[in-house]
Amino acid sequence: MFAHIDTWSRKGGEGAVRLNGQRAWTVEEIIAEVERETSACHHVENPTSKDELFIIPGSCKNFDELKLAHEEACQVKIECDYTNPKNTNKSRRMKKLRVDTHTLYTAVISLPINSEDAIDSPLLISECVEAFEHTLLVEKKRLQEAGGELAIAVIHTDEEKIHMHILGLDRQHGSVNRLHPGKAAVDEIRRSNKWKNGCSTDLNRAYKSAMVHWQDNLYEQVFKKFGLLRAGPRRARLSRQEYKQKKEDQEKQAKSIKEAVLAEEEIRKSEKLKTAIEQDRKALNAQRAEQVPGIWTMC
Repeated sequence: MFAHIDTWSRKGGEGAVRLNGQRAWTVEEIIAEVERETSACHHVENPTSKDELFIIPGSCKNFDELKLAHEEACQVKIECDYTNPKNTNKSRRMKKLRVDTHTLYTAVISLPINSEDAIDSPLLISECVEAFEHTLLVEKKRLQEAGGELAIAVIHTDEEKIHMHILGLDRQHGSVNRLHPGKAAVDEIRRSNKWKNGCSTDLNRAYKSAMVHWQDNLYEQVFKKFGLLRAGPRRARLSRQEYKQKKEDQEKQAKSIKEAVLAEEEIRKSEKLKTAIEQDRKALNAQRAEQVPGIWTMC
């Protein structure tokens, strides 16, 4: 499994490159790439047309609603400290969000499945979609608890691996830093009295710990049930044979879990059917009782 989170601003990096080597794209560019605008997906050899995208609605049904919702989030005003330059009196004032405030949350979830294989197999593509839907349930809950919303999700099958983009917003605060586990952990450290300004060690440790926890949680709640491993052979320090065996064991365990869930569903369906039959039987008996002819008497 591959899971990555990022946040974006309207201003972007103006050509600047981030520490991870990526360009700091603007919100407009990110949405255009996910929406498969022709001018924004040169990295895709045969991009899916906009009309054929596999869109999973959240709080927004389509990209037009997403753009309007993002504009709404950008209109939020925040309270900040203000010092009067004339008399140095301090007060609190409301101001608009800066254009470099990160107002769009994105997550990319990729499965170790080739897109071509998924497209050619209805069973495989259905399992991929099922895994993505489970992921959305977990992410939606987490985003809402953080004060945000899962706006929309899109599954792409036009690149090497099948993957899903999740886009989130925070229309209450504007900034989506609260939705990013790592950034939220860093902000919490900065607000605490224990943190010394200029000491980045605590911030880095908090960021990495929060992101590892996010990935671990996503794996335990979703991908473990689908037979995937948390780490590859190199990171887990396993030989090829050991990794292959571990992967087979995990797939068997996932199959057992799925079979148990299906069996439980069948039991529930059977119990519901029995209850419905019993209710029909009682209703029929009551109806027959009402239709018993009375006793005729002659005057």
